Amino acid sequence: MKKNKATLVSMAGIVLLVISILILKDLLKWIGFAGSLLCFITALSLRLSKD
Repeated sequence: MKKNKATLVSMAGIVLLVISILILKDLLKWIGFAGSLLCFITALSLRLSKD
């Protein structure tokens, strides 16, 4: 179950990254990058957590 949630979060991060590259401009682009990075970190911690 946790692995599925981690995959879902990382997919959301990829989608956010693509949207921020293709659509968003300037400050919004950097906010999108930060959000996708946060998604990847969350997915990694979900994947690494034991329980």
